[in-house]
Amino acid sequence: RDYALPVACEVGFNPTELAAHGSFNKSQKVQLEMAQARSLELQKEFPDARVIMLPVTGYAQADHEYKERTGEVLFKNFFARGLDMLSESNAASAGRDDPSRQFDVREWNARNGGSNVGLVPAVVFVKN
Repeated sequence: RDYALPVACEVGFNPTELAAHGSFNKSQKVQLEMAQARSLELQKEFPDARVIMLPVTGYAQADHEYKERTGEVLFKNFFARGLDMLSESNAASAGRDDPSRQFDVREWNARNGGSNVGLVPAVVFVKN
């Protein structure tokens, strides 16, 4: 909660396919590799674009902003794996079990996958 993405930072998501296909039940390491593979593919068309995994505060900010704009929550029934490591073995995840529930941050073993913990790819553009 001590970290927030910079105000000038723009991050893109695909709300119709928020979680990367095939990313559930994967470790954080595998999900990061999936983001890297997507990034390399995207860079063929957009050289300055990167696909990244965010810290959980970034997903919280996105969920809040999406609700402000649309009236609906972005994370409806699963959790995004966060970049944050909470201990040597546990990573953070953020989301909710149901649209009627509050946004929640939880810990999950980074080496284990979870049926409701997926990669939510965020697209950013970097400047040289």
